[in-house]
Amino acid sequence: MCGAFSLGVGWGFTPPYNCYIRNMNEKNRRELAYIRELSSEEAATYLIENHSYAPVIMKHRSWKKPDQIRLSKAFVQGQVHATYRVYSDFLSFMSITLFLKVVEEGLAQIDPDRLDLLYYYFNIALGRAAKTEKQIARAKEFLVILEALIEKRVKTIC
Repeated sequence: MCGAFSLGVGWGFTPPYNCYIRNMNEKNRRELAYIRELSSEEAATYLIENHSYAPVIMKHRSWKKPDQIRLSKAFVQGQVHATYRVYSDFLSFMSITLFLKVVEEGLAQIDPDRLDLLYYYFNIALGRAAKTEKQIARAKEFLVILEALIEKRVKTIC
């Protein structure tokens, strides 16, 4: 089942891996083929130098841990995205603990008015990614940190 419409994660159905690649546009397929030929370090450098946003192709290859950190610092740290998908893409190849460590390091860079949006989308992404009790606990810990920052902002406004 690999059509234009499919039930996504959270509905008990995940389309097969090849489905995502077949539904990519030709430019993304070529770029994915190119970065798969490179080492993890070279591919991360290529993406960071050639993209101002987190490209969808990132989740379709494996990354060494130092390159996961580089990519998340370049595309997520200190930024708020208007969708949960960017965070979910990173969580598809990074551990929750490592990803949240990078994000937490950049929280001070985020405009306090955008923390609500960050909380909203992280709640969705972490809810889908956290499977074990340890992951769930770490996700909740991060969301509590965000809630505290949001509450601090609200107190300064009032």
